[in-house]
Amino acid sequence: MKQGLFPICFLWLAAALLFVACEEDEPMTPPYRQEIADLPTDARGEAQQVCLDNGTNLQLETTLSGLRPDTLYRVRVLFTEREDGRIHLTDYAPILAPEVGKYASDKIVCDPLDVVACYKSGPYVNVQLALKGSAGGVHAFGFHQTDYVRHDDGARTLHALLLHHQNNDPLYYTREVFLSLPLRPLSELLLAGRDSIAVHFHTFDGEMVYRFAL
Repeated sequence: MKQGLFPICFLWLAAALLFVACEEDEPMTPPYRQEIADLPTDARGEAQQVCLDNGTNLQLETTLSGLRPDTLYRVRVLFTEREDGRIHLTDYAPILAPEVGKYASDKIVCDPLDVVACYKSGPYVNVQLALKGSAGGVHAFGFHQTDYVRHDDGARTLHALLLHHQNNDPLYYTREVFLSLPLRPLSELLLAGRDSIAVHFHTFDGEMVYRFAL
């Protein structure tokens, strides 16, 4: 099946954080906490909880509405925890979470970038990137399966390459971008406790590879 790259716009990124609430003269509040998490919506397009990668579900103090119905958003959230256990959501921004697929040869583009962080978090591999581009440049991303290795001991390793199409965007500024690679769709290929995934990046300093046991 042919895959399409997922575009992201720097101009959109700059305005992506949605300011939910801010009141003056509030009393001292608990420290802010930032997470990459899932935000599920119901049939009405409302979200009532944030689901962390460790399996913890945090109830929102105020329901979010106007979202796409029956959708699982991948988001960066900034919040404080209330005494009653609910959270006060200050900011949230959607991030891309493209599934690993097999792309056509003309889609396999790996323009260089820098990897700030790459780590496994529950059912995801989270990636923090530093991209160079203009204020309104549109870049496209995807994860391409390059290999599926069966080892002598029976373990298997799936190799995924981050695709990055810069679309000839000039290298003016450095921007921070977050991506998540979902692991659940790979459950038929990889077995937890036995197998692993290797994520490859084409950087300005050459190839970088991050390997994670499942």
